[in-house]
Amino acid sequence: MSLFKRNQYKTVKLQPSKQAKKRTQLHNKVQHTVGTLSGQHTTTLLFQAVQCPPNEPLEEWIAVHLIQFYNNCNDHYSSLASSHCEECSEKTCPQMCSGSDYVYLWRDIDSDLYSKPTSVSAPKYASLALKWCENTLNNEKAFPPQDAQSMPFPKDYLKTYVKEICKKLFRIYAHIYVDHDRQNKKGDPMDFGFKHFMCFSLCYALLSEKEVEPLKNWILNQLSLIDLHRFLKEQKKSTKELLKQSATLIVNAAEANNSNSNGTSNNNSGSSSHNGGSSNSSSSAHSSSLSSSSSSSSLSSHSTDRARRQSRAGFGIGAPIGGFSDHLTTLSVVIVEAKNLGAKDLSGTSDPYVEVRLGKEEFRTSTVWKQLNPVWEENFTFVIDANTKPESSSLSLKVYDQNIIMKGTFIGMCEVDLGQLLDERMQDLWIPLHGASDSESSDHDSRGSIRMRLQYVSSESGRSKYLNKIVQLSHYREMMDYLHELPVRTFIALFDVSLLSQIDQYWKSVLHVAQAKNAQYLQNVLLKVIELEVGRCETKGTLFRANSIASKLISHAVRTYGGVNYLARVLTPSLERICREEELLEVNPAKIKAEDGVDVQRNMHKIIEFAQSIVDAVLESEHLLPPIFFTLIHHLRKSTEEKFSQDENVGFIATSGLLFLRFICPALLSPQLYGLPSTNGNNNVQRNLLMISKIIQQLANNLQFGEKESFMVPANSFIEENTPRLSFFFDSINVEYDVPLPTEPLPDDKLLFSLFSVHELFHKNIDALRAKMMDTSETADSTLLKHFHFTTDSEFDFNQSKNALFGLVNIVVDLGAPPQVSLSARKRVKSSFTQNK
Repeated sequence: MSLFKRNQYKTVKLQPSKQAKKRTQLHNKVQHTVGTLSGQHTTTLLFQAVQCPPNEPLEEWIAVHLIQFYNNCNDHYSSLASSHCEECSEKTCPQMCSGSDYVYLWRDIDSDLYSKPTSVSAPKYASLALKWCENTLNNEKAFPPQDAQSMPFPKDYLKTYVKEICKKLFRIYAHIYVDHDRQNKKGDPMDFGFKHFMCFSLCYALLSEKEVEPLKNWILNQLSLIDLHRFLKEQKKSTKELLKQSATLIVNAAEANNSNSNGTSNNNSGSSSHNGGSSNSSSSAHSSSLSSSSSSSSLSSHSTDRARRQSRAGFGIGAPIGGFSDHLTTLSVVIVEAKNLGAKDLSGTSDPYVEVRLGKEEFRTSTVWKQLNPVWEENFTFVIDANTKPESSSLSLKVYDQNIIMKGTFIGMCEVDLGQLLDERMQDLWIPLHGASDSESSDHDSRGSIRMRLQYVSSESGRSKYLNKIVQLSHYREMMDYLHELPVRTFIALFDVSLLSQIDQYWKSVLHVAQAKNAQYLQNVLLKVIELEVGRCETKGTLFRANSIASKLISHAVRTYGGVNYLARVLTPSLERICREEELLEVNPAKIKAEDGVDVQRNMHKIIEFAQSIVDAVLESEHLLPPIFFTLIHHLRKSTEEKFSQDENVGFIATSGLLFLRFICPALLSPQLYGLPSTNGNNNVQRNLLMISKIIQQLANNLQFGEKESFMVPANSFIEENTPRLSFFFDSINVEYDVPLPTEPLPDDKLLFSLFSVHELFHKNIDALRAKMMDTSETADSTLLKHFHFTTDSEFDFNQSKNALFGLVNIVVDLGAPPQVSLSARKRVKSSFTQNK
């Protein structure tokens, strides 16, 4: 199958190419990483995932990503312009633009028709742009079809080809998001695809600041960037350094290649990369070139009936964790290759694959056919439960021979004790395979050996643990006293400066700092945030729907103070049933092939059945709700019903926004982040959860499906039956509590880490804060503290809040740079303490 998905949505089968092996492996890695992260919308992980792997040429890394972006953009726009949708057509979009301020003209110096900038319709522009990208990606001079050492990338690779492709794809996205109002729609697959594209493009400075202007505010908010100009400037320098390193890598690889004999040192490379017999590898590719047949210029006439399958290998989120605790420990495992495996087939070879297991989580590599010396180069990342002790845990690898009908034949196994791994140290190991029992261990030499690369990275709890060895809590006494003396409204204003990113530690730190004063102060902060959010909203439908300071603080508060345990008790039984259902329950006709014989009615029935089990569990859980829910929901309903007194169901919408849209539905989409039964990287299960969550979201919004998603209309009966039940439940939990939120005393190490996080946050953004505070323009007040509408807030004094912010900045300046708590520094600190003893 070609790496590219053609505009006409056909595939071209090509023979596997030895020369394309490296690009195929990189392509698989990108596909697997994106497939696993797509349900999480986690910017931090995504920025990490787009980093070029060590010892890989940056040009190759960019090339395989561009293929992914081309395919995604092609898919997204075609769904908009398809014949059954026609949302974007010659009639509806006679001009290619992004809002009223940006109009895009098409120019192609190689075309007589478009030699000068010409205004064309949006469908025409998109078709021409995608065709141009396709032809450029097919151009062997621009994108060599084999490894770079055989045919080097051109010197103007980035400027002439890569940046131009990114610019054209961005303009298509800008048109979709602005002109077709696809912005901020949760659950739309386009959200993650565009976020992935932007993370990569900005990480390597492939888009200019001027080009992204139509969506600049949205991008800054979604990617948690404060100063785009500075960010791009830094990334340009980093990209130049990476290109220099790539050039060195390519030269070294070419010299090594020339020094080898004719293929004797890598005799297995051709067949080892061929996954033709793997049952889950249809997204893999064996050549980076397209067939020479040209595609039609009209996108709207093409069918979108193409089923997608993802390989199970890749960046896997492993053991369920409490993602909103202070713990995150990871183990990165790269299964590289094996040698001298036992022959299990009559032909004297084997078809080996590897099962990798840590605790309850297991992943599997692809199958390498007819090889005793296979090469996989497949990466897996386990997220380890915070309660797991490395010294008592081991990683297990079992190698099997693939059988078509029967279960795989055991070849050999090995284990690695995590307690032997050094923190953050990449270890490259060759380990002999042995039998499955002690009686078989004597013949381990005949079973061969396996090579792997392991990197163990300790949790944030370790960061907190070593922090108090570097600095004492008294170091932050002045900052803590200063924050605790502030009125509640001024305290909130300090963090309403658009600095807090999507990194959980900062939001939790704000809550912990407030909690450290007393439980009543924390409750007052949360209640005031609710009042401000209600006062800011002009319509009930926007309550807690945006990623604002109010939404973030309330969401993290309910998770931190009892919410995660509530989810575990209420949702676990239903999620276990859903995760066991590995069959894809697709109900969208646009994603189903006619020859697959899918029973849509049956699938819809099962999806509704699962959704019903979740709703039933929630409606029967009043006695399990943590006290914080009663307090926040009562105050929220009181505030909204006072403001929107003419609306009968405003209490329903407000409660559902807090309980379902900000709490339960995100847990369904990313259960592994809440310590719930996870999908284990199974894309079918993830898709099923997405459809279940979509139905529950409509119920929470008190809306029914219409023509836009007509295939979901059968779920309207479910919504009609459960709306009265949900309304009764919301009324029953609308209870006023007279006592403050019950919270446990905050440990000193958590308080220290929270104050350190505030110090780190403001120190990192100190230049931007100073620039804002020195701004004397008419719009300065609204840009410094801009989320809440202060005209509706009688308690707010802008000058008082600005002075408070100025005072905190001065304290941060006096404190200097935050203490160094990197992993390497922690190891040095630990070593010095040991020596002192």
